[in-house]
Amino acid sequence: MNNNAQTMSRFQQICQNCQVPTSLVEDHAAGDLICSECGLVLEQRTIDESTEWRSFSNSESTGSDPNRVGGPTNPLLRDGGLSTVIGKGDSAGSAATQLSRLQNRGSNPDRNLISAFGAIGEMADRLGLVPTIKDRANELFRDISDLKSIRGRSASAVHAACLYIACRQEDKPRTFKEICAVARDTNTREIGRCFKFILKGLEATMQNEMNQHMLRPGDLLRRYCSTLALPNDAIRAVVMAVEKFLDLRAATSSSHKSQNSVAAAGIFLITYALKEKPDLRMISQVAGGAEATIRASYEG
Repeated sequence: MNNNAQTMSRFQQICQNCQVPTSLVEDHAAGDLICSECGLVLEQRTIDESTEWRSFSNSESTGSDPNRVGGPTNPLLRDGGLSTVIGKGDSAGSAATQLSRLQNRGSNPDRNLISAFGAIGEMADRLGLVPTIKDRANELFRDISDLKSIRGRSASAVHAACLYIACRQEDKPRTFKEICAVARDTNTREIGRCFKFILKGLEATMQNEMNQHMLRPGDLLRRYCSTLALPNDAIRAVVMAVEKFLDLRAATSSSHKSQNSVAAAGIFLITYALKEKPDLRMISQVAGGAEATIRASYEG
């Protein structure tokens, strides 16, 4: 037993044959549970639920990563994300690299989805979004990937539009400029066009849901104020000022100012009134609007 100390362990339990508390031996290598008194095998092929601290990465000998499994299952993919992916080797001419290249040449129906999910996940991470928003954006892209209206459009713009919609659905809205800042090879105009095409291709229920999650200045205020490190009294004053402005704008049917400009103008107004020495340039950088636009909204 001393030689097999690494593969066997003892613990107390009642044996079915002896009917008394005896010392049971668990053989981890064979998966057997054996009574030390009568030798009866009580259980066979038991599952070892302890952690196997082993890494299957290329740097297994020197790495400290204890992962012993692959990635999680993905119900959005046809194979659930459980297919085998051959990783690239250390050198260009290695056997692993050649096998990986041959595998990529084959037909993979989920190749576009995997690429899109990776791009959406990268943008979500750069914006600091929660996983639920990323998952909703992935699901939305899967649903609209076959729409004819988005064919020929920039893939990066489509990914950004899906993330923009997911943020609004989860009541964590971001502006087009914020989404565009983390997207690649696209602009706010193209993202806005893809957003409209996606809405047209979706069902009426989804369009009604988007109408209920309209972007409002109040959705941006607290995030802007938190970034600017404003005190709580100033934040409450900014919220009240912007709410009064929105009520006045609704009464006069005037809606020509953008939401982020209204939020930025409210912050500039209150900080100026509280003698906080507002930095218009800093507010412009946080809100993503031009200084002239914010000043025009403030004066108007």
